[in-house]
Amino acid sequence: MTPLYPKGYEIVAVSMHSIFVHFSFEELKTAWQKKALLIANGRRFKASPLVAHGNESDIEGVPSQSRSVTGTITLTD
Repeated sequence: MTPLYPKGYEIVAVSMHSIFVHFSFEELKTAWQKKALLIANGRRFKASPLVAHGNESDIEGVPSQSRSVTGTITLTD
């Protein structure tokens, strides 16, 4: 979570892929929504459309994959 001025927050839900753990985009969206509710702490907010990313990289010869869901909220009260 990154605070944005004046009443906004960027929230990112991330999942690294491994042979043991594999979160779907739907699970990440649910996690994002839960985090947004926690940050809002009972206050009303507007949320941006969520953006899903799939990433693949090679770290020291070992392939790595991750998924993330990003969006912002703006507190309205």
